[in-house]
Amino acid sequence: MTPLSPRELALARTALGQQRAAHHLHGDAAARQAFGLGAFEVGHAAALYARNAPWLGANTIVNLGTLEPATPEALAQLLSFFRDAALPFVVIVTPFAEPADLPEQLLGAGLSPWSSHWVLARPLSGPDIPLSQPAVAVQPLTGEQGEAVGRLMLGDGAPAEVLAFMSRPAGPHSTRYGVWAGTQLIATAELTVAGQLAYLSGAITHPDHRQQGLQAALLQRRLADAAALGCTVATTEVDLSNEASLRNVERAGFVRVYQEQEFFWRPPRNAQEAETTS
Repeated sequence: MTPLSPRELALARTALGQQRAAHHLHGDAAARQAFGLGAFEVGHAAALYARNAPWLGANTIVNLGTLEPATPEALAQLLSFFRDAALPFVVIVTPFAEPADLPEQLLGAGLSPWSSHWVLARPLSGPDIPLSQPAVAVQPLTGEQGEAVGRLMLGDGAPAEVLAFMSRPAGPHSTRYGVWAGTQLIATAELTVAGQLAYLSGAITHPDHRQQGLQAALLQRRLADAAALGCTVATTEVDLSNEASLRNVERAGFVRVYQEQEFFWRPPRNAQEAETTS
């Protein structure tokens, strides 16, 4: 059981998008300059962008239709910004977003379905919250270790600009954790705190070190730290097709609450493609 209803959880998670927008505007100055980070709001929806990081996940529209209905004017303003800047972007839509036909409006505006994921949650109280550290050594990571995180997530062959973006410092409300094998980072995950909500994200394990309980240890450490920080609810998300991760978080007490849809747009590659998609 989660102490929040699905709608209450969706509303609580809007604070995560608001924090991300604030970090894009006021966070690490070097990262903001290097990646062209910025954000703006249209109503309660927030558009987060990175002008110098032409990667789909770097540009996102969040909280669309969640705190207030999305109007055609607001939707046009949000979408036009990314299209005019020729930036690929993703729109995340909760099942409670209004109007109810918002997904159809996005498809009609030329976006494509990308993926769907489960949003899961669990209370941060009770005897099942770990009070001692697991056998695996989990350590908070420093900002200087960001490149190791980026390489673990993307591999050594990733484009330099994408690797640099993924290696940037975590936000002021976020902590990255890692498990090392000597000098090699072999597993990582992140904890973000928004009020009394703890958001668990960024879980990745090196392929050579899977099935060793590393993500279970990272889950335990983050849940314990979140509870110690006064959080009352933890939330995470897992792609619908990732059964292994779903089993892992459900063993840690998370339950499936609702699904979110993601839609994406990429700039046409050439003038001929632009004509066919206009």
